[in-house]
Amino acid sequence: MVFCNRCGSENFDDARYCQECGNPINKVKRTIADEHVVNEKTKLTLTDNKTEKIDSELRNSGILTLGLGVFLSLFSIYAGIITIFFGALLLLIKKVEILAVVGAIILIFGLYNLSFGSSYGIIQILMAATFFYSFYKYSYK
Repeated sequence: MVFCNRCGSENFDDARYCQECGNPINKVKRTIADEHVVNEKTKLTLTDNKTEKIDSELRNSGILTLGLGVFLSLFSIYAGIITIFFGALLLLIKKVEILAVVGAIILIFGLYNLSFGSSYGIIQILMAATFFYSFYKYSYK
């Protein structure tokens, strides 16, 4: 087997062009040192993809929280302001742990609002559950 110099994919010995990227193939066998470089590049790419997914999840959670805060402010200005604050916090601090912290605080406010008969407490509890799920999903993989 020969390997593409551009993308590193494996090709048949008689291949003239790479099956993946179409690059002309040099008939040079890959050495162990080359394998190490390709493995390191793959690890970096996988790490970058996971970071992008976490950033996307945090951004989506922050935007969702801001939207919920605006909605809640129609019924209760204090609940709305607090929720908007935590949405901004999610957008500013890009750490996975913040999902658990914000989820716990929103859960407490949701239980508090539910105990006083406010129906939007259920929305806060469900939102907190999504934050805990996201935290679990990205922390333990």
